[in-house]
Amino acid sequence: MKKVHFVGVYGAGMSALAQFLAMGGGRATGSDRFLDQDKAGDIRVALEAVGVELFPQDGSGLTSETETVVVSTAIEDDNPELAKAKSLGIKIVHRADWLAAIVLEHQTIAVAGTSGKSTVSAMLHTIFESAGRGPSVITGAGLHSL
Repeated sequence: MKKVHFVGVYGAGMSALAQFLAMGGGRATGSDRFLDQDKAGDIRVALEAVGVELFPQDGSGLTSETETVVVSTAIEDDNPELAKAKSLGIKIVHRADWLAAIVLEHQTIAVAGTSGKSTVSAMLHTIFESAGRGPSVITGAGLHSL
């Protein structure tokens, strides 16, 4: 199975996408500039718990097995991983486009607003889980009910 590499994987949106892929049986790897600084302990634990392999943001996580690199707007154009992905001919996709592709493949409920999004998302997950619907959630919040 080809792998997907998430650059800036400690970000709320990127970590959620990497976990979603890994929990669905995909092969996810990721890197973050803060990996060596140990600034995101809870996120690191959550990513590693579902099998996301973590690498320094130096290109070492990219191999011939890497099919796609997912980046967000926070990633600068001179990032070493972008340069390596380009040199290896690996497809580079923006986080928003990756999320859009996921949404198109699934029945989706989006929760938006100023406050209460995490609470409503957790409630919806619990309702659909209780109904035997086998829901998935992509959220930047750490939901204790999951």
